[in-house]
Amino acid sequence: MVPSPTSPAGRGLPPGFPHALRIAALVMPLVVGAWGAPPAQAQTGELSSPRAILSPADPRTISPPIEGRVDPDTYRVGPGDEFAFRHSDLLDPKILRVSPAGEILFPDAGAVFVAGLTLREAEAKVRESLRSYVRGKGLVFTLYRPRQFRLPVLGEVRRPGAVTLTAPVRASEAIEAAGGIGPGGAKRGIVVRRGPDSLGVDLVRYGTAGDLSGNPLVFETDVVFVPVSGRWIEIFGAVPHPGRYDLIPGDRVSDLVALAGRPLPEAALDQAELERFDAGRVGERRPIPLVGALAAPRSAEDLELREGDRLFIPARAHYNEGAVVWVEGEVTHPGPYSIRDGADGIRSVLTRAGGFTEFADLSRVCASVGPSPPISLAFSQPATVRTSASRAPRATAILRSWMGTTSSYHAAFPQSPSKGRSGRRASSPTNRDGGRRTTYARPVASRSGPTRAICA
Repeated sequence: MVPSPTSPAGRGLPPGFPHALRIAALVMPLVVGAWGAPPAQAQTGELSSPRAILSPADPRTISPPIEGRVDPDTYRVGPGDEFAFRHSDLLDPKILRVSPAGEILFPDAGAVFVAGLTLREAEAKVRESLRSYVRGKGLVFTLYRPRQFRLPVLGEVRRPGAVTLTAPVRASEAIEAAGGIGPGGAKRGIVVRRGPDSLGVDLVRYGTAGDLSGNPLVFETDVVFVPVSGRWIEIFGAVPHPGRYDLIPGDRVSDLVALAGRPLPEAALDQAELERFDAGRVGERRPIPLVGALAAPRSAEDLELREGDRLFIPARAHYNEGAVVWVEGEVTHPGPYSIRDGADGIRSVLTRAGGFTEFADLSRVCASVGPSPPISLAFSQPATVRTSASRAPRATAILRSWMGTTSSYHAAFPQSPSKGRSGRRASSPTNRDGGRRTTYARPVASRSGPTRAICA
């Protein structure tokens, strides 16, 4: 029996409402009620985001990434740390959490205070406290989930204030959580205040040398402070990372060289100079015993630096010259080859290059050394190559010396009507040679002085 429009179940439907639709309108609320009311977001027309759908209800079920294996001798236990505890009488391990008071409550054994202890110390204390309860029962007590805590990061950071971190964490990660160092912040001389004491943070030394002492672990009782960058020192010359660095009290010459990545092999340490400015900003250059300073850091030769000091380490002239030659043209394996200065001749280098190809014209081999004109080389068995429109004779091997930063001739190819096998054409200026034109690239002036010819 269908309720009448005037009955409570059918109230609100007009008298002329179709009979079938009236039945559907009355049944639908009953079906929805059986399924349960839709979520509040769906009732208001809002859709749940994929992140909200896929994320677990308890954010603690996902452990944030940690630096690596937790060191039991450096990790300090604190409120919020969770430990897995079991022995032979327990079917499954129990998860015990350190209370805000720094204690772990064990069933039947009472509370054990562990806050501030290292993992190794905490395990030893727990074993001692539970010795009479679980003797000989294979006790296991290990860190299950590191704690999260709030840490103030202040000073020249982009978002100063308290940040949420997961132990174990270093000072650099705390600074990154605060948005990173601001435009005026220093990367050296950062301070971690720990009660009445303080630790120094040197992110440049940490980034250059991987020195973990410049990036210490931080704890919930610490405060990280990034100072303003104002005082600086500079280094230039034969080092991997020249430039300006923040000055911290106690910096010496050896410290500045270490920040720049240690001297390069061509560095002339015995010619190093330090430029120091007085109150009137008048600079004074002085030679410094850099060899002794690097050999004995913190010694008398390792001078303490002042604000504005500039260290210059020159490079040796003609360092490692003549170590490589280039073989180009019609050889099997063109390219660079190392040589022993004064010991390797052109014949030996050409042999290492695999010898000549079938297109080689041995009567026209030449060597270009430095800015000097090309040198013609005579070989005992010159090859005869027929001249034709499809296969023109070509200069075979161009040997040039790569000596430091010296530039020299690049290549030599004859002019021919066709491109030949390699498809390369010559360019001007040209020289006439037996009815054939041989082209050389223009020489580039040497930047490291005259060079020596290498002869076969």
